[in-house]
Amino acid sequence: MIQSNGHDDKGKGHRGTVAAQPPHSARPSINAYRIIPALALLLLMQMVSADPACDSAQALDVSNWKVLSAIALMVSFSFIGLIYIAGRVFDNNRLTNMAKNDLQQTVITAVMVFVIFTPLVLGICSFRISFSGLGSDMTLFEGATKYFDYARAVALNSFSKASSATMWITGMSNIYVGSGYSINSFSINLSPWSSLSVLTAITSSIMNWLLLQIAIADAQKVIVDVVQASFLGLLLPAGIVLRSFAPLRQIGGILIAIALGLFLIHPLVFSLSYMLIGAPAVPSYEATNYTPKLLGYIAVIAGAVITANLMKMAGPLLIVTLLLGIWPMTINETINIATGTMTGLGTTLFVVLVLPSLAWIYIAAFVRDISRMLGEEIDISSLSRLI
Repeated sequence: MIQSNGHDDKGKGHRGTVAAQPPHSARPSINAYRIIPALALLLLMQMVSADPACDSAQALDVSNWKVLSAIALMVSFSFIGLIYIAGRVFDNNRLTNMAKNDLQQTVITAVMVFVIFTPLVLGICSFRISFSGLGSDMTLFEGATKYFDYARAVALNSFSKASSATMWITGMSNIYVGSGYSINSFSINLSPWSSLSVLTAITSSIMNWLLLQIAIADAQKVIVDVVQASFLGLLLPAGIVLRSFAPLRQIGGILIAIALGLFLIHPLVFSLSYMLIGAPAVPSYEATNYTPKLLGYIAVIAGAVITANLMKMAGPLLIVTLLLGIWPMTINETINIATGTMTGLGTTLFVVLVLPSLAWIYIAAFVRDISRMLGEEIDISSLSRLI
């Protein structure tokens, strides 16, 4: 009994000793310190195998985004090291724990950016859209630029047609037909096309809309150039530095999500849009000139009026006959011109606003998913209802 109790007490004491040891999770983990050399080696390999198309743009001289991101990581590690040293010197566990947590987040950020997203970025830059059978050896950024070149050309041609239609309708509505008679001191003045002035207000409004579409197409083309040239070189390093520290982690995650989301998805979506509409060649500027036709109508009417004045009493009959012959033809032509102007507006709205709006919805959804991966979801609740 005594030995048994002693054995039990010894076992209890042994179990008590084991229970008194600190748990493994509470010990300082060195896994992060083991990851850093492997991460540095991977980063070096990525920088050596850099794709020139991704490192800088031809139009804007922007520094290599990989080098800037590596510098951002070194800056983050340096500040975290200073915080850790300060915590150890002043025996402040809060600073020490904060430094460990920030170090973990920095390593996670570096792994996600350089291991997961960098191959995708290199793929986006080197990808060609010739697989679609269009016979075009363009990159995704070139395809996106081509799309907005086409959209701008469509808007410009539609604006040319709208301005020509406005001049045509204005000219027709201001034509007056008159016939004077000296014997009876009697004259007839007619303005059979004056009601067309209502269409002038419509075509003028269409011209204003088309001018806005031209500006929007130019702005979206500039966005393609800025995304290609500056987003990775500016937003990504800033996001890496900010996400390394707890108070600024949310802002940093959002910047990284915007930089990577736009760089990866923006050119892809608009290149697919360009293939969706058949990858047409950019149309040249075409101005429709209705002046000769309008002058021809005026000459015929003037000749009829002069003939009516010479024939005296037969003038009214001649003018009525003339109007019955010319009026339906001119009205039908005017309606066709106005309808063509509205069709041009619809085509322009489709390529400048409708397709890009759908594309931006997908881009926003992808940016939101990337920010969720980084732990900081962007609040786009109003847009989520559309997605």
